[in-house]
Amino acid sequence: MLSDFQHDIEVGSNNCVNSVMLR
Repeated sequence: MLSDFQHDIEVGSNNCVNSVMLR
């Protein structure tokens, strides 16, 4: 469960970085 939580954080951070780079 902890690994899944960390994975969600990594995916969320990656999405934020991608959205910022797209702008």
